Parts: sequence; C-alpha cells; structure tokens
Amino acid sequence: MLKKVMMVFASVIVLGIVSGCSIIHTINGNVGLMEDYLEDTNVMTDKYVDLHVKSEQFFETAEFEEDIVLYTEETFIPTLEQLVVESEEYGEQIDNERLQEIHELYTQSLQIELDAEYQWLLDLDPDQYMDTILEAREIDDQFKEQLEGLAGDWGMEIEWEYYDY
Repeated sequence: MLKKVMMVFASVIVLGIVSGCSIIHTINGNVGLMEDYLEDTNVMTDKYVDLHVKSEQFFETAEFEEDIVLYTEETFIPTLEQLVVESEEYGEQIDNERLQEIHELYTQSLQIELDAEYQWLLDLDPDQYMDTILEAREIDDQFKEQLEGLAGDWGMEIEWEYYDY
C-alpha cells in the first residue's frame, strides 16, 4: 500500500513539474511569441509558395527561353526581393534574441535563392543555379530544425504544412 501511495505521489510531482514548466513558458510569453511568429511568417511563406506555384505554371507554358528570362527579371526577382525586405524588417522587430537569430536563417535562405536567380540571369548555368538553390534549401532546413528546437524548449510542437509546388 505504501508503495502505491509513493507511486501516486511521485506521479503527481512529475506532472506538477511538467505542468509548471508549461505554465512558466506561458507566463513568460514564449508560447504567445511563437504563435505570433508562426502566424506572421506564414503570410510571407504563403507569398513565397504562391510565387513558386505561379512561376512553375508559367515555366510549363513558356515557349522560349527569352520568355523565362523576362519573367524572372520582371516578376520572380522583384517579388523575391520584396520577400527578403519583408523578412529583414520583420526580423528587426523580434524582441527575443534567440528567435531573431533563427529568423535570420529564414531571411538568409531567401537571399541565397535571390542570389541564385541573379546568377542564373548572368550566365544561365543550370548546374551553378541548382547548387545555390540547394544551399538555400539546406539553410531553410536548418531554420526549421532550430525553430522546432526552440518551440520544443518552450513547450510547443510545430506541425509544418508542406506544399507540393
């Protein structure tokens, strides 16, 4: 009987500690901060995905390489530049230093992709372009991994929505 009472008591203590950690993160505002961050950056991510969807549709129907070059110069690059600026401006507003550092990876991945687009326009080298795009994807993966880690530290879990574009 004493063993059962001790087990119940130990379980209550463990639940209290776990609940307390969650409450502390909520009181500190970390959960709200992360929720706000995810909502705000989701707007940028939606613009990014929309750009890629529209670009993919355009590239499938483009008849000449000149059309692709013109689209890249007049539509893709300016939109991506706008996203980089929005991301930089948003990052400057983040009060939490750790979250701000992680967000810089998001901005960096966008900037590297933008650099790849400019590089492609200069020499039209598809191999170099793909290498740079892969570098941007690796940084984006680091961003997601670190953001998930921070969310976990704050007692949250992120469920990503993946787009097939």
